[in-house]
Amino acid sequence: MFRYLVVVALLPMLSGCGGDTPASSSEPERVEKIVARESNRSCLAPADAIDTATRLSTTGCFTDVSNQIMAGGVIPYTVNSVLWSDGESKGRYFAVPDGTTISLTVDESSIVASNGTKNGDFNFPVGAVVIKHFYSGSRIVETRLLMNHANDGWGGYAYQWDESQSDGTLLVGSNSITTPVSHYFPSREECMECHTDAARALLGPDTLQLNYPLYYTDGTEENYLDALVRLNYLSAPLLADYKVDRLYAIDDSDAPLEQRARSYLHSNCSGCHRTGAPQGGFDLRYTSSFVNNVCGIAAAEPTSPTGGLLIDPGNADNATIQQRLASMGSIQMPPIGREQTDPEAVQVMADWINSLQGCD
Repeated sequence: MFRYLVVVALLPMLSGCGGDTPASSSEPERVEKIVARESNRSCLAPADAIDTATRLSTTGCFTDVSNQIMAGGVIPYTVNSVLWSDGESKGRYFAVPDGTTISLTVDESSIVASNGTKNGDFNFPVGAVVIKHFYSGSRIVETRLLMNHANDGWGGYAYQWDESQSDGTLLVGSNSITTPVSHYFPSREECMECHTDAARALLGPDTLQLNYPLYYTDGTEENYLDALVRLNYLSAPLLADYKVDRLYAIDDSDAPLEQRARSYLHSNCSGCHRTGAPQGGFDLRYTSSFVNNVCGIAAAEPTSPTGGLLIDPGNADNATIQQRLASMGSIQMPPIGREQTDPEAVQVMADWINSLQGCD
């Protein structure tokens, strides 16, 4: 059963301060239905990376930058399973040029066997912008833009918000702050270390992540993916297979341990750990077969003195994936993007691995 996902940012004039944890209640919060695709006249990736705006206020993606009110045609979304970022909440948006659409590619592997689940990767057109806000409490710290440049391909850009919370400045390299909050800003090169070519440069937008319901003020409901088709953001009607399954939040107590754990591995690790990616020796996508892929397989760089396995059924202490997730420093995974462990994920992963009776 779907958890109730409150996507209040779908209201055209809201600020978009949405967080990562979807709300759950007996009655879902209802949002206004967008009836037509709005023109995007300003939030567009420049043809050349060198022309990327140096201030958020000049990106064309906001009508009121200090209140994070997005420009017309900038579309909010959330995800079913979040990327851990030291407990910070996030707001997510995308924008594509007028007259263009997003195509879907079946996310499948020619090397690692599928488990039968279908997932569709989003292929954004040239000129597209994907936006993520990072909030520490009520304070916005960073806005990160991924832009698909006509001449330079995808590029990642971190904007650091100023003390007055009125605007953000483009960073040239990485940066780290400890006041008023702790936060790490990745360099452009670090952005693309995780946003790999094998993942089509994007980690969030796929059908497993965006398969959730919207509840409208007129009493109707609609799947978010269907809304994208209706509004002409997707280039073709969805295959039914794309809505059979979805990812699950790590704190979704209604979902089985395996679905929660494997969803987390998909959203936090599979950008690099998949076929064709830099660390493609094993595949952590939700769609990949568990057997003969990670379960019972010796780790290339074990973290256990007894010679750890990637997943050791019934023995989380000897599972390299679990140890890297629970660690900080040289053996932590992901290696960048976090400065704290995710305690709930560490516990769920351990509980799942310890519950396994074998690799069948």
